[in-house]
Amino acid sequence: MTEPEIIYDVAVIGGGASGMMAGIGAASRLGADGKVVILEAGQRVGRKLLASGNGRCNYSNTKIDTKAYNRPDFVRRVFAACSPEDIVDRFAKSGLMSEEEEDGRLYPASGTSSSMLDILRLLLEEKGVVVETDFSVMNIHWDKAFHLACAGGLIQAQTIILATGGKAAPQLGSDGSGFKLAESLGHTVTDMTPGLAGLKCPTSKQRELGLPSLNGLRVTGTASLYSHDKLLAQERGEILFREFGLSGISIFDLSRFSKGNLVSLDLLPDFTLPDLTAELQQRAERLSGRPLEEFFTGIFQRIVGVQLMKTANLDTAERDCGSLTKDELDALAALIKGWTFPVEGPVGWQNAQITLGGLDLNQFNALNLESNLIPGLFAAGEILDVDGPCGGYNLQWAWSSGLLAGWSAAKTVRPGV
Repeated sequence: MTEPEIIYDVAVIGGGASGMMAGIGAASRLGADGKVVILEAGQRVGRKLLASGNGRCNYSNTKIDTKAYNRPDFVRRVFAACSPEDIVDRFAKSGLMSEEEEDGRLYPASGTSSSMLDILRLLLEEKGVVVETDFSVMNIHWDKAFHLACAGGLIQAQTIILATGGKAAPQLGSDGSGFKLAESLGHTVTDMTPGLAGLKCPTSKQRELGLPSLNGLRVTGTASLYSHDKLLAQERGEILFREFGLSGISIFDLSRFSKGNLVSLDLLPDFTLPDLTAELQQRAERLSGRPLEEFFTGIFQRIVGVQLMKTANLDTAERDCGSLTKDELDALAALIKGWTFPVEGPVGWQNAQITLGGLDLNQFNALNLESNLIPGLFAAGEILDVDGPCGGYNLQWAWSSGLLAGWSAAKTVRPGV
């Protein structure tokens, strides 16, 4: 005997940031009589949100620029309906106290992402949104309404919102299943790669580059990504050395341009090469008598300085700083301004923060996020081919697109059906 279908006005598939916001948006527009459900495959909603920003949740940014996204025109239309300022204001009115940090980054004042999730859960409860966890959607059939076959039963909905996330951090629930559902309904998925991730150096080069000894050390500087001498992108900020290659916020942002094959680090970007050469010459004279391996003490961490000497092929044994020749100082200055690391691309999905690629935006209306192929099908968040840099950009996309998709889905609901 076939189980009876549970009927909803709006079914949101996915309980992440965009899915929760979509549920809140739909329920807000439908009112008390509306029936909205969030179907989450995992044991709880918001798992990836809890991990965001190292557990602090950089949820937005006061200086967001749509030009920083890969599809700025599409994002601009969505933000015209649900602006970053509006989203931040909505959270504030819901009780969230925030703190602004460097470059306009916004965090919950509590210092923990659980505060953000608590606010969202309260809003879902207040709006009467049903939340079903351990509820995996296996397939969708469209016949005047959407019929969802789920591990927990059968669901029918007038409209659905795909908010399943992408493929990044599968250990937190983003397993790419939403793409298969969309493809089964005729949608196209663009090529996908891990984004906001570390960049891996060739395994055969890692020891030669000194990465095992540098592992865990941080420097501040400018990182430039090249593809065969062509500059692709450049970021200034924190750089973290890892055994596999390079990481840190600057490298994460470079990883959005994954076709590069070399990263060049400028460890002292405020110096020109001639000025740095002169500074090193004076330093060698001032520190004459000090062991050569201590030449960079006071500028870089000791291990970083020692590795710079090794990379410049300088034997520090039984030498002092005053023994450095002009050619050696020129070589050190050039190395500091352009320490190069060959890279193969971003590390795998498990260590990525976002997905580059996703559902083809040409198949969705930027004004309401409805499918151009199937009326009543909407999408929001990371499942769409939209990505931005670090700094709250991607969560802001999740909030704005989720709210717009929820509002739009509610508008299509036919009363009494």
